[in-house]
Amino acid sequence: MSDKDSGSQFMMGFIIGGIIGVVAGILLAPKPGSETRADLFDYGEVVRERAEEMAARVKDEVGPAVENVRNKVAPVIEQIAGFQESANDRES
Repeated sequence: MSDKDSGSQFMMGFIIGGIIGVVAGILLAPKPGSETRADLFDYGEVVRERAEEMAARVKDEVGPAVENVRNKVAPVIEQIAGFQESANDRES
């Protein structure tokens, strides 16, 4: 579990470091507005792609766990529903 935690911490640090680097680059090396906007657009595309990759990775890692829980909980829910129906039948 600690391996996953350190991996997520690394990714978060990597992303934050990238953002800080871009901001520092913009502030320290000013360009004309059109070039800065183009650079920001390009960086936005990179961030979007990374976010999509992370979301897919999280879905791949969490998806099986969610399905496992769903498979274990479904019979319990059905059993509870059966108890509730039998209790309603006895009250009638």
